[in-house]
Amino acid sequence: MRPIARKGGQTLALLAWVFVTALLPACTQWQTPGETISPEVASPENRILADAIAGRLAIGESVAWVKYQNSASIHDPVREQAVLDQVAVKAAVLGVNADLARDFFTAQMAASRQYQTELTRLWTRGETLPAMAPVDLARDIRPKLDQLTGELLTALKSTSWDSVTRSAVARELRIRGYSNAVVSQATSTR
Repeated sequence: MRPIARKGGQTLALLAWVFVTALLPACTQWQTPGETISPEVASPENRILADAIAGRLAIGESVAWVKYQNSASIHDPVREQAVLDQVAVKAAVLGVNADLARDFFTAQMAASRQYQTELTRLWTRGETLPAMAPVDLARDIRPKLDQLTGELLTALKSTSWDSVTRSAVARELRIRGYSNAVVSQATSTR
């Protein structure tokens, strides 16, 4: 009888796992007890903005890996200024407030630097190194970042970068596993 009971327990655990994983994609927001979610937090515009920010941060892992392999500095003020100059031009074309765009991208670059710093510290301490094919910042990564810049500006135009939006984005980034320091940088206002 024991093997049947054990098998039944395993079956029950498997069924519970299937049930939970089937429901998780439907959960777009995590709540604390007694918390209500306003429609603004769960809006498609906020989700698009959060996805684009998370996409930019995800590329930061490749950037960090290239810089780690080449012992390059994480902070590149010349490149960051060039990005901010491009952002100002693209913002004007899209009709996004230039000061808002500059502040927003300054925050995104600070978040990326924070994330890269966290990753390189882990790798330096002996954590598992990423299994990535060799990439080139200029050839492979910057075109992706440029594409995301356009997506972020478009998303920023479609929503307001107010406390409700920043809270929604922060929640989403935390769900995706980014540290509080990265989330704080990404959702800050300057």
